Amino acid sequence: MAIEKHCLVNYDSLLHTLDTSGIEIEPFGLYDSIEVRDTSVKNGEGSVFHFDSKGRLGLYAFMIDWPHTNFLIVYDSTGRKQRMQAQEVVQWRYTKPKTDSILKLTVLLCAVDRNYGDLKLSANDYCDSSIDLFETTYSKIIYFKSSVPVDKNSDSIKIYLRGETMEKCTKKRFAFIDSTMLALR
Repeated sequence: MAIEKHCLVNYDSLLHTLDTSGIEIEPFGLYDSIEVRDTSVKNGEGSVFHFDSKGRLGLYAFMIDWPHTNFLIVYDSTGRKQRMQAQEVVQWRYTKPKTDSILKLTVLLCAVDRNYGDLKLSANDYCDSSIDLFETTYSKIIYFKSSVPVDKNSDSIKIYLRGETMEKCTKKRFAFIDSTMLALR
């Protein structure tokens, strides 16, 4: 029986990939733990990382209104992770359409330990498979934008995101589908 490999995210390697001008680093708890958080968390929103005394990531959360989160991953000491929500999307942001019947959509994804590929956004007859990902000001959060046509007589729209994730260290690939129902009025 093969031993399953997990990805450890450690403090030193994470700091090499972050813009340190946008983060705060503080001791956390009674066990020499370290908390790394975006400075934007003070305003209610951003990434928070908790590392144990050996510098291993134990928790990642995206705060939506400090101290509330909508996206949380817990890691054990071997790097095995447990997602606390089924969704792949960290946050769906949108501007309700005005007279042009176009919904302006921004989708946030977590890039702590994974890459994304073959992304397709769809809603009704609309499909966008030319998605380019960009870095945000939040640590390890990436995003893309899309302009989704909507029926001006509809009260809501169901949007789907399909794609593939790849674990950065093991190179394992997983297909996913995520969706949301957005109010248009």
